[in-house]
Amino acid sequence: MSTTTPQTVVLAGSSAGSRGVLHNLNHMRSDYNSYGWTQVSVYGIIDSGLYVVQPTIDWTKSDLDIQAKNIVTYTLADIDPICSAYMVTTYGTTGADPLVVGGTIDPTGQNWRCLMAQFAIDTLQSPHILHQFQMDAWGTYVQLPIPYGWMTKELNNVRPAWKYTMDTYRTLVRESINRPITAAQAAIGATRATHSAACYQHMNLQTASFQNYYGITHSSGQRVTLSNLVDGFIFGAPGIPTHNIENCTGWECGADCDYTRTGAGSPDVCGWWYWFTALRSMTPACQNNLVDYHTAGYFSWPLDDACPCINALDPAVVANHQCPHLFAYGYSPGIPAPSYPSLFPNRPTQQPNPVTGAPLTFAELGVQCATYVATSTSCSSWCNAWTCSLGSCTGCQVCDDLASSFVCESWCNSWTCGFQHCGGCGVCA
Repeated sequence: MSTTTPQTVVLAGSSAGSRGVLHNLNHMRSDYNSYGWTQVSVYGIIDSGLYVVQPTIDWTKSDLDIQAKNIVTYTLADIDPICSAYMVTTYGTTGADPLVVGGTIDPTGQNWRCLMAQFAIDTLQSPHILHQFQMDAWGTYVQLPIPYGWMTKELNNVRPAWKYTMDTYRTLVRESINRPITAAQAAIGATRATHSAACYQHMNLQTASFQNYYGITHSSGQRVTLSNLVDGFIFGAPGIPTHNIENCTGWECGADCDYTRTGAGSPDVCGWWYWFTALRSMTPACQNNLVDYHTAGYFSWPLDDACPCINALDPAVVANHQCPHLFAYGYSPGIPAPSYPSLFPNRPTQQPNPVTGAPLTFAELGVQCATYVATSTSCSSWCNAWTCSLGSCTGCQVCDDLASSFVCESWCNSWTCGFQHCGGCGVCA
């Protein structure tokens, strides 16, 4: 590095990489100053790493703040001392673990906050860009019992608890994006630029979408992409607004959202575009049915339920979809990604193709469905009066009874006679 010529160094990262930026930006600034590199300007780009404190509704996962506390306690995480000191001043020591007070692990009980961008962005001493989608696909995957990227407008509308979780997450993200830097940050020259589109996506540095996608129309009327913001905030391009947040109402309400990233030609794993096109093209009932089997821990989508949904899709979408048919490539609750089975040799995997031994893909399931004839007397052993909407239960006696108003659940009384499950109760006669 030169000590006489001005230079710019940018520490950038996406997803987990952006958390590396968050935890090391102050270290970099301090190190450069100690070397006498006073002509070096340090900037950070934190892309899609805005962890927030929010309870998960997926029993197979743990809350991010709990994870952060365990990392601090059990891995002796090397916390940025600037951040640690700020958290003590701001939050006190009331959160300290009584077993380690006065010790060297986390005597204040607040160091975990330095692993959460929701808090740690207030401690950054160098100029930085904070980018986060308001419906970040990974951030909300942590909170919901679905694979990464599976949320849709339809599921958001038919599952109230999921919608509440999504809305809460978005509120927390917006609060962080809109929060100004602290007086202490401003006093040493730290500044923050922001970009937050109201889209369901994750990461925006790794492809050409960085330049072309997810633009936000600023109040000035100017369309600003993340690339534009970098050009203006870091490299001095004139006239670029530094605070860009999309204000709209509803699911994926952003003006420039594209869940496929790059459309049908996407090089992403196992047909990202085809998978999410298939999912989003299904009726709300089919989407809900598929997710029901996933959240219940099944490894296959029964043909009686799957085939009416698959046969209604564009055949080209089905034929080109090489992802496992029930669990999307990547993260799934308790289930390893298809490309990493050797890491979990004792766990069950998705339903395999009997020839290849690989998980049955959506396309292969489509081939089965092309000639499949549903049985009119299907009644799986697990069926009951609450599962009659599923194809695997269409032939059950209990479902016939429900349709004929012969069912009387144990909880029924004179106040519940309007419910279908109480139609057979004497008190309702």
